[in-house]
Amino acid sequence: MKIRSVWLPICSKCFLLWILAALGSSCIDGGHHQALAQGKNEGSSASDQLREKTIYIPFSKLKDVFEKQGRGVFLPYDQFQQLWRAARGDEAPPPPDDPPVDSVVTRISNEAVVRQDVVQVTALLSIELLRPGWNRVPLRLGASAIQLAEIDGQPARLTKTRAGYQLVFFHDDQAPQTIELKLVYSRAIVKSPGQNQVAFDAPQAPINRWRIRIPQSGVKVSISPMIAATEEDANAALADERPPSPSRQKSESDQETVLLAFVGTAPEVAIRWTPKSEGATGLTALTAVQAKQEVYLSEGAMRTRATLDYSVSRAELNQLTIVVPADHKVVNVFDPNIRKWEILTERDGQQQIAVELFEPATSKQQVSVELEKFFDSTATEQVGIPAFRAVGTGRQQGIVLARIDPTLRAEVSARVGLMQMDTGSQTPANDGQSTWTLAYRYAAMPYELVLNVEKVRPRISVQSLVE
Repeated sequence: MKIRSVWLPICSKCFLLWILAALGSSCIDGGHHQALAQGKNEGSSASDQLREKTIYIPFSKLKDVFEKQGRGVFLPYDQFQQLWRAARGDEAPPPPDDPPVDSVVTRISNEAVVRQDVVQVTALLSIELLRPGWNRVPLRLGASAIQLAEIDGQPARLTKTRAGYQLVFFHDDQAPQTIELKLVYSRAIVKSPGQNQVAFDAPQAPINRWRIRIPQSGVKVSISPMIAATEEDANAALADERPPSPSRQKSESDQETVLLAFVGTAPEVAIRWTPKSEGATGLTALTAVQAKQEVYLSEGAMRTRATLDYSVSRAELNQLTIVVPADHKVVNVFDPNIRKWEILTERDGQQQIAVELFEPATSKQQVSVELEKFFDSTATEQVGIPAFRAVGTGRQQGIVLARIDPTLRAEVSARVGLMQMDTGSQTPANDGQSTWTLAYRYAAMPYELVLNVEKVRPRISVQSLVE
């Protein structure tokens, strides 16, 4: 009889494994060899002999055995084999992660052409297929009529969903594949007085380019949303498609407007265009002016600022002419659209200011003019308020406001074509200044306002004592 002692952990699974291992090694290493030897010598069978095994389990000495320096790690045999194969490089690499999406539309190039009552769009989509098998690519275009859908010259498979159309394509390779889808679709134009528009729920891509061609010259085109846009040379647009003859290229380019725009991943692309208004051929512009004139009288100086708001109709307005008194110095004429101004002539006590604009005014234009005049304030003097007259206007009306310095006293000596107003109503509540001293309104030109201005004399009180 052979006795062997074994230390085992308390875990039930490992406990059984260790018992089986201990018993098996005992039978093979000890008892089995002895039985074979005795069977040869004595002719008896090894299975007739009894064997026993004594196993000690350290229930009371677990800390002494398993929590000392150089302790081991106990784990099931299958986990040990798995770690062993991984350490030797026998373990197969883990399968790669699946892509998050089946396909991606990387780039779209669109060309929209206005044809009578519809806008036809030819789109070229670059689609990258990421998974093998059947892929579904959303194209949207729910409210558009699709005329053509091809991949490498072959008809593409399109199906209709609630969100619009989608492309169905079978990809039979594990590696990603890029395909080119050609779409031709159209939609009717919504026409309104002075403006035409059309909207597409087009396919989306990070790089989404639109080229819009309208067979009219001088058309104002807008696209929304617009990240970046520029007008393209019509000759270059024609050269990209086909090499026309010089005469045909010149005639078509003169009658075509081309806009190049990038819209990104826009949920909807809206195109609006308005033909350029040429106005009345051979006729001048009709203008009406609303003026506001502010006069500041201080000791020895009068400063005037007039703001003229032009309303323009029938034709464009390229230049303005304003007449002011010659005894006043023109300090400044300004507006963002003013290119330059100059004084043309001085005669009959008047001077003309010619104003040239950057862009012709088609509906509104504002001009501000500042004047300055000095006078003697030591004695009573008559001061005339300057009148601003816009040349070539059909109607001019406005208001005249005057603020007198407290050191001066002014009385109206002459008034023509002016109606007095409430001075308090012409001062904003947040102005922070006192109300206007004088306020008048005029309905037509000309008008006149003359003031007698004198310096306020001090009041002197004297008490005398005479002995």
